[in-house]
Amino acid sequence: MDLWPLLTDDLLNGVYSTERLLRPRTTAVAVRQGSIEDLRQVISTLCTRWGGGFSALIAVDPDTDELDGRVAKMLVSSNIDGLEGRNLLGEETARQYSDHYADATQFLLRQIVYLKDRPQVQTCRGVPTDSPWYPAYLLLFGDLPDEPDRDRNRRNDLADDIVFGDVVALRSVDQEPSLQDLVPRMLDRQRISAVELTRVRLPTSVIGGYNKGMPSTSRFDWGQSTALSQYGPNILVVYGPDSVEDLALLWNLRARFAHPNGLPLGVPLTARSRQDVLDLRQTPQAQHYFGLGHNLGITSFSVMPDQLLELANGTGFDIVDPWDLVSEIHGCGVASTEMAQFVGGKATVSSFSPTDIEALGQDYLGSSHATWLTLTSVIKEHRLPPSATMRRNRWQEPGYLRGKIVHVGKLDGFVTLRHPAGLEVLKALALDHSLQARVSTPGKAAENLMRAADADLSMFTYPGVTTLMERLARRGHASLVKRRLNQFLEGSEAIPGSDKYEILMSRLDEALGAPDVDEIGHMNFNNIRETLGLGIKPLPAKEAAAWVDWAVRRRLILRGVQAECPNCKHIQWRPLGDTVPDLVCHGCGLLIDTPFGSQKVDYQYRASEILLRAVEHDVLPSVLAIRHMGRILGQDAVFGAYPGVELLELGSKQVSAEVDVALILANGQWIVGECKARQRGLNDVELQRLWTAGDRVGATATFAATLDPGSSCLEPWREIADPNGRPHFALTAGHLYDLATYPIQHGDDLFPWREDLVQLRPGAEMTQEEFVREGFGGYLLRRSADPSKRERAPWDVNQT
Repeated sequence: MDLWPLLTDDLLNGVYSTERLLRPRTTAVAVRQGSIEDLRQVISTLCTRWGGGFSALIAVDPDTDELDGRVAKMLVSSNIDGLEGRNLLGEETARQYSDHYADATQFLLRQIVYLKDRPQVQTCRGVPTDSPWYPAYLLLFGDLPDEPDRDRNRRNDLADDIVFGDVVALRSVDQEPSLQDLVPRMLDRQRISAVELTRVRLPTSVIGGYNKGMPSTSRFDWGQSTALSQYGPNILVVYGPDSVEDLALLWNLRARFAHPNGLPLGVPLTARSRQDVLDLRQTPQAQHYFGLGHNLGITSFSVMPDQLLELANGTGFDIVDPWDLVSEIHGCGVASTEMAQFVGGKATVSSFSPTDIEALGQDYLGSSHATWLTLTSVIKEHRLPPSATMRRNRWQEPGYLRGKIVHVGKLDGFVTLRHPAGLEVLKALALDHSLQARVSTPGKAAENLMRAADADLSMFTYPGVTTLMERLARRGHASLVKRRLNQFLEGSEAIPGSDKYEILMSRLDEALGAPDVDEIGHMNFNNIRETLGLGIKPLPAKEAAAWVDWAVRRRLILRGVQAECPNCKHIQWRPLGDTVPDLVCHGCGLLIDTPFGSQKVDYQYRASEILLRAVEHDVLPSVLAIRHMGRILGQDAVFGAYPGVELLELGSKQVSAEVDVALILANGQWIVGECKARQRGLNDVELQRLWTAGDRVGATATFAATLDPGSSCLEPWREIADPNGRPHFALTAGHLYDLATYPIQHGDDLFPWREDLVQLRPGAEMTQEEFVREGFGGYLLRRSADPSKRERAPWDVNQT
């Protein structure tokens, strides 16, 4: 059962399409800040590794053993198996970001010997190391050693004295280094660079996404830099003397976009830099075109902002914060798809797919060298968000990165894939922030309601349904009301301030307690029609019957009868099963001969335990908020959500924060919300608690939701940001009862303020309630048990 966006403890069962990526081990490498020679050594080493062009470079100050949080996030999100500290980082820091045997990289020369043709390889040779252009050539073209590595040759079954020059034609730079020389060499299709050579026999390069169609105008960035999608690879890095930070950024950007023939490029800061920027702007072959706009960015860590502005002014390049461009590297490998049968969150698949064998050959995959390959298998419909907790365990065994990571090596072997449940993922993301997460009592009630509805939450997007649920859960009998009211009043006193509503409601709920069976109200079909009519006129019988029949099937309401005992006059609701063969009165215990009269049975409907608990905890705003945000953002952007989460500090038993909705984005970021049945339940104190909880989980946005229309909401509902500037928004009745939930048009806010239940055109001949009533009634008639049929076979859909 697919309950998206609800996160559950259910493990995956069934057949799913998986996306496989088989690749050699890849590491991130620390590079000493301010040392171009150290950078040269690292890049020369990476050019001898299979897949080395997709390693990440980390500029490190030897006096600091901690990584910047943004760099750490990049490492967790990248297809990288480990971190080489190179004595620049402490062992514990390197171990934190490394799997077991992460350094088991493979010798590139072993792969090149499989090639039938002898490629022409451009290197940075010939460029003086003291030239300001040398780093640009080094990062773009790389270099390969002339001397044989006899030990590695022997381990790879190669001749002891073989060198790269024996199997590829190495080309040097024979012109004065400049942009005018660099660009034509890069665009020469007859040659590949030594960096590009590292992906030989790895046909699939996974690049970072950037084509968004239209430029983003929303105030929400969802924890991800908009520069990545706005500029894509069209970035120019201006580097100062010995600026390893700039050069590491350039390398990582090129690796992110699979080392394209064009931007990203680097130019040194010289007297001619502005002319170089202008020349590059006039070279369309080096630029990339996508979407509806053409954006070019220029950035630098080392160049002062005023200098960068002087370089970019009038050139068509926008200045971009370099930290906004730090992002994951997806790597390269052999990609394939297969179907996997999951049982209890576990599946067994072959180590190598037919595509893997075709690309790499049985000769290689059957050798001992294939034992150091890594397989990532991602379930297409259940991609996991990146998480440091899930990435590897305490024993440095690989965990999850969008899917399960396993080490493979035997040609005829099999591996086990696992997939965590949605709530297990949420708990892991909480652990990333040193928090424990657990389901709250209202959250469990909301989950049960969503499960009962089979994720068809549109059946709740109607004010009449809310009213019906409240009336079905209403308790009767004057004696009950008097008894409960007296219990409540015994503890009441003057309560000043904005807390009055919440405290009184809490005391009243506590005094009322759980209802007895005979305290629960019941309604017949005509009363239900009247309630669903929104006070206008009863909802048509066919439409009301559609909702009632659905609710009965989903066990949200129970169908029974009302029986009156002629002996004691006790009126009681009884399930249909009690009526055969005899009905015994609950009041006096005697048989009732004719409990329903002699003409017909007037069915009576009562709330089920699931519905009673949902109404008791006021969970409908949370449920509808999850539905609305899931519809607006879409399944590609939202991993899932849960309607009630308690957060505790590690090792503590005291709840430090509680959120009514925790929505997890596909990138692992949180959106947390406070939900109220009525607008008066929100005050400044509640908002501050929400924002504090948001700070604790690093939420990218917060929200508040209510079933009341925006026109009746007071000032706290109209906040658009927290004190630190983080986006905040409100979901009112206009959002929660939005049945259609049309996609947002370009330029519109994703969650704009809505004053009314619905926005009607000027001069409309019906009220808002009539419009909503008509729309929901039409939906009830259109919906079916096979919602995909309208797209699959529209000619077979009853249009009447």
